[in-house]
Amino acid sequence: LGYRGDATAAPALVALAQSGSANRRIAAIQSLVQLRNSSSLPVLAALLKDPEPTVSGAALTGLTGFPGKEADAAVVALLHESDAGVRVKAIEAVRQRRITAAVPALLKAAGDADAGVAGAGFKVLGEFAGVAELPGMVDALCQTKAVPAAESALSAICARQSDATICADPLLPGLAKAQGEPKLALLRVLGTVGGPKALGAVRAAAADSDPSVKETALRALCDWPTVEALA
Repeated sequence: LGYRGDATAAPALVALAQSGSANRRIAAIQSLVQLRNSSSLPVLAALLKDPEPTVSGAALTGLTGFPGKEADAAVVALLHESDAGVRVKAIEAVRQRRITAAVPALLKAAGDADAGVAGAGFKVLGEFAGVAELPGMVDALCQTKAVPAAESALSAICARQSDATICADPLLPGLAKAQGEPKLALLRVLGTVGGPKALGAVRAAAADSDPSVKETALRALCDWPTVEALA
């Protein structure tokens, strides 16, 4: 039925995808994707919540590989689902489909209360986002539990720039309000960015009363990418 490409087969395949043995359901899901009928998109989206992992995995693969803008919109809409597990799967589908238009939704995901969702959001932002998104990402970093993922994403964006020092301006406001691990992460990122503004901020932090802040700043100075820090 899938290879025939006959859209009239979709209702039968939908029924087969929703109940029965896992193998049969997976085969039906794969055939629905082959039909490329957009009416199947809500069914695939709903199957992401299926308790059978192989079935939900097949639905995710199907959504990821489904061609067209309607499929893009269906995947982005899943970023607003109440189920955190579905949001994580949707973020992965956004990454694989390279839906760069989803960056605003990913910024919201990076600020999610669920650490898994936030970490997944930061990971994809590290691939898709640019300097313009850094302020929003810094705001999310100051509130998230997914600090390592946020730090990696910020570092990746800065490393892609032909002149990484331009990242200092959007990063520095966050340093003033960040506390704990987010502050340490920003200091490490500023250490890779370099430039006089970042150097001034890291030097100031090296005199901080908080031992962890002081040590992190000193380590950043020791690893500074240019000779500016020698003195």
